[in-house]
Amino acid sequence: MMEKEFLVKCNESQKIISVKATDDLVSVIKNTFVIKEADVILQNYDKEWDDWIDVSDFDKIPNRTVLRCISLKPSSDQVSAAPSLSQSTEESAVDSDATEILESDLSTDSEEMLDVPNGYLKGKWPNKFPIDEMKFSQSLKEALKNKVCLMWNQKRELLDVIAKEIQKYTDSPSKIQRHQIALELISKYPHLRETLGSGTDGWQERIKDKMKNIRRNKRNNSTTTGCRRKRFSPPALATMNKKAKRGEVNWSPDIPDEEDDESLNEHLEKMSKEFKKATPNIDVIRQRMKITYAQRRKFINTNPLIFDIKEKYPALFTVSEIGHEFKRLTDTELHKTFMDSLEKAASNILSIAKSSKRASQSSLKYMHTADKKVAALMLLPHLLGNQDHHFIEVFERETTRDYITDKPKSGADPFVAIVGDVDDPKCCYIVAEKVIVLDTPSVITAASTLFGFFFVCNIEYPKSFSETFIFIQKCFMQLCDKSKTPRKVVTFVEKLKM
Repeated sequence: MMEKEFLVKCNESQKIISVKATDDLVSVIKNTFVIKEADVILQNYDKEWDDWIDVSDFDKIPNRTVLRCISLKPSSDQVSAAPSLSQSTEESAVDSDATEILESDLSTDSEEMLDVPNGYLKGKWPNKFPIDEMKFSQSLKEALKNKVCLMWNQKRELLDVIAKEIQKYTDSPSKIQRHQIALELISKYPHLRETLGSGTDGWQERIKDKMKNIRRNKRNNSTTTGCRRKRFSPPALATMNKKAKRGEVNWSPDIPDEEDDESLNEHLEKMSKEFKKATPNIDVIRQRMKITYAQRRKFINTNPLIFDIKEKYPALFTVSEIGHEFKRLTDTELHKTFMDSLEKAASNILSIAKSSKRASQSSLKYMHTADKKVAALMLLPHLLGNQDHHFIEVFERETTRDYITDKPKSGADPFVAIVGDVDDPKCCYIVAEKVIVLDTPSVITAASTLFGFFFVCNIEYPKSFSETFIFIQKCFMQLCDKSKTPRKVVTFVEKLKM
């Protein structure tokens, strides 16, 4: 006999119930939640209308659907079984996607299980998450009214408002709650719907990162007695260099004589304020980035997380500023040198690939790429023996940001994520510590930016594709060091005849 399962939400409680074909669904729900009133309304979430709709035909409700039960005459005797402290946070959340919840959103996340016990809830989570426009700045209001693409600082302001509202209820919203907030956001401002994935994935990820940062700041600011607090540890990232060894010429400069910690912090604060403006003055930011370079290098050389670097120096995480920082560090132009060298070597790389036994059938498909520079770049790891681990991951079909950050075999090591066809990609991301940290305009720019990223953030090349980056460093960028060049690289350079 066929049996269906439903996730039913009633007041502050929600439970998974099983119903046989011969059972009366309403009766089962009323008995489960001890509802004494005669009249109730059942609703399920309709994706097309993006809202909760009354159920008219119970027999046609799909299996594993989320239902909402509303009592028309609430009774004081009704039992509202609040979630226990031992339940997962996912079970204390509210409305979300109707047909996929049980299969995806209710799956537990180890990080959230650690950080989000239901005991941390400060109040009843709202059925409709409020987004207060009165708290927006005038520039943000105009951008939303005119339906223009938000600049990064406007997105940050929007997330600040959302985060403050979230904190009225919890510091650790669950996956379902983040989904609810993102749905409410794009419902209120449809032009904010993203083309990638379901349209809400990016906003869910930003909310998750924002609240994670808030929790981390609270932990860092809290006082501990009797023992030292264990430092947050993300998935293992490639170790950081303790001293210059890749041709850097300005590894850890002294702070300028005319500056001190106080004046540098003032520069940092002014730069942060400028960066948050609707139209920041790029020249001012660049000037202050130059002034604070020595302070920044001392901080980066202490082995901080990428997350911490971005939080303290958000202006650093742009394609242009990665290039400027690389120039300060190595006295070498990043993007132009990379492009010129790749263009010079592309034809020879493709010739080697045609006769090489290293190139697999899956890699040879890039031989037909329209841009020969892109083709050469995609084949380079295969020719250097890094077939199993590539610094460029291609996602030919549209997918979610979570899938992009979790898919690669390289763990938390930085890599380039390309969404769509390499000839005409929809998105080019730099991913590090399993978080998208940077958007880039093209495949080649993404590759050069990633190379500079290893230098700027002081990260060693991942062993899984170190030969590729050693080749780029020594042959493309002409940054020589005292380390022994791997035999694979030497052999490839001899074939290349650069």
